[in-house]
Amino acid sequence: MELVIGGGAVGTALASYLQLANKEVMLQVKEDQLDGYKGVTELVTTFSTGHPAIVQNSPKICASPENWADIEHLYIAVKNRSLDEVLAKLPKKLPRQISVIPCLNGVRAEEKVRDAFPGARIYPMVVMFNAAQTAPLKVKFTTKPMILLDPQARPLAELFSEVGLLTAPGSRALAWGKLLINLNNSICTLTRTTFKDVLVEPDLRKIMVATLDEAMMVLDNAGIPYQLPFPAPAKLYRFGLKYAGSLLWIFAHHLNQVSDDAYPSMMSDIAKGSETEIDFLNGEICALAEAQGIAAPINTHLVELIKELESGKQPHELKPAELRRVLNIQ
Repeated sequence: MELVIGGGAVGTALASYLQLANKEVMLQVKEDQLDGYKGVTELVTTFSTGHPAIVQNSPKICASPENWADIEHLYIAVKNRSLDEVLAKLPKKLPRQISVIPCLNGVRAEEKVRDAFPGARIYPMVVMFNAAQTAPLKVKFTTKPMILLDPQARPLAELFSEVGLLTAPGSRALAWGKLLINLNNSICTLTRTTFKDVLVEPDLRKIMVATLDEAMMVLDNAGIPYQLPFPAPAKLYRFGLKYAGSLLWIFAHHLNQVSDDAYPSMMSDIAKGSETEIDFLNGEICALAEAQGIAAPINTHLVELIKELESGKQPHELKPAELRRVLNIQ
């Protein structure tokens, strides 16, 4: 049995691929969501790239499994804000046969899971795809379906690869690299723009370059290695972002199959009135800078602006040029 905790876009997508691999899947959702999920008979995965939709029977739905002895893999696919609650409800000592796969954004989740289950087999997953949940058990990919998985989980990587979910070896450095790319989430959300816009719109490109420069300075100062999750060093990506954004978009569009309308889940969180993951993205850079006694004003300001959106103090999106002025980026 494969237990996937979290019925959002990532959890639903993973459940779909696990079922394609002929695995028995149980999807754990919040108790107040049970009725909405149990009334759905099909799991439907669609793709913006023209790939045929995947239509399957609904997986088993639960608020908590009754029998932990049947579970082989435990995928934690929730938002960071829910992680502490999820960990608190899990057995204090997991059965020995269970491997834990954290699938959350950022770099902090792996540490929390390891602290909660010392000695357990833990295989971190870096989710490289972007997907949107359109309804319970309905998910749409807006990029190529790909994950980075701990090299020790090779059989699991092979299982996913065989059914079309592309895999590559993951690492802590790659997790930090993914975080650097995800710094664009706050920029998109504040301006209600797409990933494409950040690569081609002049003001957004300048904001992203400045945000990236500051983050890389903080990581370099802390001696933390990072590696972008695609075949280019960070400095080359930064150069392309500054001087050849349109070429970067062509690269992203064709190589990673990023759709024109792909946007971050942070934007959906704001639309739903939910807390975002800003503390685990730009906020992670701010916390690291504070620990070193150095300033990270751009990322700090982005965190503040997103929190104003969360609270309703910032009632509307900013134009790209306006956000650039607010951040004091030349």
